[in-house]
Amino acid sequence: MPSVRDVLSVLDSIAPSEWAFSGDRIGLQVGDVNAEVKRAVVSLDHSVGAVKACLKSHAELLLCHHPLVMNPLTNVNFGEPPHDRIGELIVAASPI
Repeated sequence: MPSVRDVLSVLDSIAPSEWAFSGDRIGLQVGDVNAEVKRAVVSLDHSVGAVKACLKSHAELLLCHHPLVMNPLTNVNFGEPPHDRIGELIVAASPI
């Protein structure tokens, strides 16, 4: 089964990271590079709808053009965007 690292490697072969602008936020922002990927959702952004589609389809990876985290986080308050989406994704990925 391919891993997140494998998916990122394929993406880098299509759109090399050295082509990114200096301020672009590329790569994995939340998750485990060693996690297996059976399903992925591709979205322009990390909207609530994109996160819900990811969770509903039981996808292990949400690929977004616009980053979830643009500036360094000072906290993760699950009651405020985009922290609420980070929380949903963390909870969904965590074994119970």
